[in-house]
Amino acid sequence: MQIIETKIDHVGLNVRDLDQSIAFYAELLGFTLIRRWDDEPRQAFVGRQGTVLGLIEAPGFDFGAYTMAHLAFACDEGAFPSVLERVKELGLEVVSGPKAQRGGETVLFRDPSGNLLEVCYPSLQEWSARGVQAAPVDDVREGHVGHSVGAEAPVEHPALKFEDIEMAYEFVNSSPYGEHEAIVRRSTGEILWRSLMADMDEISDEISDEALESEDCVGIPHKNDLDMGKRLVFDFVSASLPDDYDCVRQIFGRRGAYARFKDLLEHREMLESWYEFESRENE
Repeated sequence: MQIIETKIDHVGLNVRDLDQSIAFYAELLGFTLIRRWDDEPRQAFVGRQGTVLGLIEAPGFDFGAYTMAHLAFACDEGAFPSVLERVKELGLEVVSGPKAQRGGETVLFRDPSGNLLEVCYPSLQEWSARGVQAAPVDDVREGHVGHSVGAEAPVEHPALKFEDIEMAYEFVNSSPYGEHEAIVRRSTGEILWRSLMADMDEISDEISDEALESEDCVGIPHKNDLDMGKRLVFDFVSASLPDDYDCVRQIFGRRGAYARFKDLLEHREMLESWYEFESRENE
């Protein structure tokens, strides 16, 4: 099938008050008004340097509904402190951060309508482009010291830099337990990523289930793996879904457990109850 080349033209957002939102994005991000319509529903395009938002006035929209959907803007490292200062000056609700993420920092906050926004550095493209540079491994040569001629050389694994492991750990721990995963492949030195929030899954795309369970693949732990993440899950299941306890035990016997656990909760219509329980226990 032929791939159709596309790019994002604009992102549409529901807003409570069109005029207030036009002023807000001008103040925070320097977006200028491109065009507006005052017929119902009132709408406007605002943007800067090729980034365009479509603002659609929807005063009856439920902006208070729980969602992880958000709009992320990348900035330069030197501009990040100014963003934090501006967010504080505007009195915006900070939902998360500022905190470390993928070798930089991120902050999540709400615009005046309640939409969830993120400003971060480095950009996802910059971060992905860094890759994982494996240290070179010398070729095994005939007569190499320590090996007899014709003998099978031991397997040598490419070395990983500490900052690559640190970046992977920050990625896994930048979201709630199970939302982000990272796998190190010992045979190649590469790190593969999975994010439920960003709809990114290099792990399933490149590694079979059988290989995933092998010694070649090493999962980067979430801090809750080292503490209380699973205990919270089983405490919740014991109290709220006792008939599913054995099923959840099997789910958490493999990697990618949290995604499958969320599927179960959605099927049982218990996802909101889990989030409330998790938030209450982590206070």
